[in-house]
Amino acid sequence: MHDDAQIAKEITGLLDELIAGYEGLSMDRVEALFSHTPDFRMMNTDGSLSDFETFFKNDADYLGHCARFALTTYANRVSVIDSDTAVLAWSYKAEATLETGERAIVDNAGASFVFVRKDGAWTVAYYHQSSVPFRRVSA
Repeated sequence: MHDDAQIAKEITGLLDELIAGYEGLSMDRVEALFSHTPDFRMMNTDGSLSDFETFFKNDADYLGHCARFALTTYANRVSVIDSDTAVLAWSYKAEATLETGERAIVDNAGASFVFVRKDGAWTVAYYHQSSVPFRRVSA
């Protein structure tokens, strides 16, 4: 038998770490949370699929142009599938301040993460992101 409350607490802690990584503009922190296997997939907002290398490169390139990145959580929910699998649903707002001073804001976004535990460590095996288009605010 697995302890759903404990697993939910662990996964919520990983969401906190993900947010801290993005807000700290630290792709190393973000990368550590994701599975580096050939099976990893990300469903992008445009409906395309990415593997880990493409996802990581795109995020690193984008964050490299940010002076600041902020995430605001509206809600999150963890669904425990079994002792080694959990799904996190997260709704949030994202606000990037680019090096140019321009701001890019997503007022409503959502993400789903499938976490798997292997050798005692949780990583994201699948990631699906949805959002309204960015709203641009001039510097």
